[in-house]
Amino acid sequence: MLRHRKARSAAGCQNRYSTAPSDKDIRRFLSQPCRPMGVPGRSGQFRESQMSKTHPLGFRIEREIKEALVRAAKDDHRSVSSLVELVIERWLKERGYLGADKDRAA
Repeated sequence: MLRHRKARSAAGCQNRYSTAPSDKDIRRFLSQPCRPMGVPGRSGQFRESQMSKTHPLGFRIEREIKEALVRAAKDDHRSVSSLVELVIERWLKERGYLGADKDRAA
């Protein structure tokens, strides 16, 4: 199989924007230990608390509402997603659906 890869590379079947890595480069890459992805902390370690796990939510809304959301998000220097999350979170807290369990547990 290695001969086949070299033959294809020599025949000009490689990416035109970059050269194919050599076998030595591949072995060097594979010999390196895996490193965790994330945000480095002050001590050089990665903090998982900064990597929040979110869940996607898709829904349809009227064009007028979407345009108003875009304008409001721009005025507040936020993304539309961030603004929608903020509005939903405030609504849920006002009605006791969010935050009530945290207060009871404390």
